[in-house]
Amino acid sequence: NLWDFGETSTGLLFIVMEFIDGTDVSQMIASQGKLPEDYALSITAHVCDALQYAHDHGVIHRDIKPANILINMEGAVKVADFGLAKQSDAGQGGLTKTNMAMGTPDFVAPEALFPGTVLDGRADLYAVGVMLFQMLSGEIPRGMWTLPGEKVGTDPRFDAIITKAMQTDRELRYQTAAEIRHDLHAITMTPRAMLEQRAAQAASAAPSPTSAITQGVPTQKPTGQRPQTQGPRRPQVAAPSSQVPMREKSGNGAFYGMVVAVLVVLGLVVLLSGGKKNQLESPSATNKPEDKSGGGGVKSAAGPTAGAPLNPPAESPVAMKKSAPAVAKPKPNPSFESVNLLAGVDVKRGAIQGEWEMTSEGLLSRPSEIAQVFEFQQVPPEEYDFEIEFTPTNGNMEAMQVIPVHGRSLLWKMGTGGGDRWLHLFGPVIDGKSTREQATRTEACIPAPRFVSGERHRCLLEVRRNAFRVILDGNEIMSWSGDVSRFSGEKFFELHDPTHLGVASWNTKIAFHKAEMRAPGAPSTVAALPSATPATAAAWRPVFTEALKKSAGVTEMPEGWMRVEKAYLNAPGGKNMAIRARIRFTGGTYVWPIRFRDASKNGLMHYGLSITRDGKFLLHRRVMVAGEYTSDDKPLMEVQAPRPFAEGTEFDLEVAAQGDRLMVKLDGEMIIDVRDTFHQGGRTQFGGDTAVVEFKHLEWRPLSASGKAADMASELATTSPGAPASAAGMDAAMRQKTS
Repeated sequence: NLWDFGETSTGLLFIVMEFIDGTDVSQMIASQGKLPEDYALSITAHVCDALQYAHDHGVIHRDIKPANILINMEGAVKVADFGLAKQSDAGQGGLTKTNMAMGTPDFVAPEALFPGTVLDGRADLYAVGVMLFQMLSGEIPRGMWTLPGEKVGTDPRFDAIITKAMQTDRELRYQTAAEIRHDLHAITMTPRAMLEQRAAQAASAAPSPTSAITQGVPTQKPTGQRPQTQGPRRPQVAAPSSQVPMREKSGNGAFYGMVVAVLVVLGLVVLLSGGKKNQLESPSATNKPEDKSGGGGVKSAAGPTAGAPLNPPAESPVAMKKSAPAVAKPKPNPSFESVNLLAGVDVKRGAIQGEWEMTSEGLLSRPSEIAQVFEFQQVPPEEYDFEIEFTPTNGNMEAMQVIPVHGRSLLWKMGTGGGDRWLHLFGPVIDGKSTREQATRTEACIPAPRFVSGERHRCLLEVRRNAFRVILDGNEIMSWSGDVSRFSGEKFFELHDPTHLGVASWNTKIAFHKAEMRAPGAPSTVAALPSATPATAAAWRPVFTEALKKSAGVTEMPEGWMRVEKAYLNAPGGKNMAIRARIRFTGGTYVWPIRFRDASKNGLMHYGLSITRDGKFLLHRRVMVAGEYTSDDKPLMEVQAPRPFAEGTEFDLEVAAQGDRLMVKLDGEMIIDVRDTFHQGGRTQFGGDTAVVEFKHLEWRPLSASGKAADMASELATTSPGAPASAAGMDAAMRQKTS
């Protein structure tokens, strides 16, 4: 979305666009190699919705590619970078006046390479086919390429879509984005697993030549193995159907004959089984098919439905993120008292996304630029309690519980948001709108301080019929009742089986020490695993003593602020220590608020942190001897904050030295982490020799000397008690951003 544009008083032209907090499809492919089929399907469907909207309004994008498809933290898909877009004009060809083709070469339609050719929306559809190929296979189709179904075993119906979209002759190509969307919808409504299951049932029910001899002997059940069929190298151009693709096209008579045969066989199966439904059969198709327009999603610059994730209808099995064996679904046990979800957990089976491992402290997930999702294999009854204990230590500091509601996976999200707005909420989609579409949402949503690194929390989620209640760290923070069908989850956090429980996060290192499902109101019988944080960890201690407050250059100010003018003061510490404070930028072009491991005598021998007015954070190794800087004096790492610092800007800063690791955190997130052992002094100083710096909640504590990541995570916290978790309007500098 374009929010504003204009010209400043100094003649600077500007545009203000919607900020997308998340990633793009190109980064997802780079990190995963290729995307799961349901991801590729959902993304492509939403891109088609956006393109249809753009084409209907006479706009051709001309640069569709994975890097221009953005996905925010809630899974909403956005088509970006309309920099090459143009209004449909019969007088314009596919080349610019300088005879330079527009777009990215691998995604450019063939007709765009011929001078004088009038382009239309079908050029974008060619690029959609290339992008779908890359998402499914991890490769760009070049030279004599092989379709993904043949190369990596994806659903052959994708091959037919790709082949038709990438036709050299655009008259044989899809004519509108809605046509591609329709064929993708057919895959959603009839997943591949359902087709294979029907084929297996038909095969098992077919009479065999020895049936007369073996009457009375139970027939062997189908194994559920995928039929070994080999399709053609290039599928027919015709749009795919919902039937399993055959090697050769059959006539209409053969098609109807096959349908009749399948119906007869299925009738015999039901009759012979006494009318009982097979456990693997999909639920009754009582829900309406998904609307072809994509439903009520986020309005993007390219379309009114390009925002909401594509949710499979309730009648279709959950889209699988990785292959899982077809097994009979366990029935919920209403008589249970308590189930330890971490006991004997199968990490390989339960890890849907992200890196997970079972450790002595619990189920551990490492930060990832994709959703971190873990599925437990237990099916809860209609009403139950779901309690977890967890410790986030790095990253976005988010924790989530995934619960089944009416056949869908809903989320209880804790610590989601950004900047100065952090929330705990259900859904997160309500009435078809995401959190970002409802900036003032209050229903089933509460503002909350951001989680602090290393702090352990316990959350009890009481799930009742059409009601939820949340108790966090012993305090009730939310109670809601009403029509739960108003809620829906996020595509990227769906479980393989939506009747299961799960836990999740996003780009967060988090340990789940306990996960327990129990009967409503039943006492807990599951002991939580110990946290990695040692009980003997040194506490944070105030730096300002009464004597230090009386030092030259120090002024005590209202609300606990301390001003230090053109002076450096010694803080307690040592070689391995951490110091933190809330800092207010008070003017000048730069400040050096912290220097540490100082051993200066006749010169400068320390590490110093410089913060400039334009938002640069520089960790510098200062080495000056006899008034001269030596070759050892050099910058170690520099990062850029999201925006410059205006007068009065506040932010939380933490600096630590542990072993050979030198670390800086801004607003609770690590922005600098380097290794250097040049300086080994034990003095820590704060202030500024040429500037005015204001500190609040200035504290320090000693650290162990190991410098190991585990020790650092267990000993470093982020914000002081009483200090705001993040500065107003100040985003964390190193959080992954895409705009």
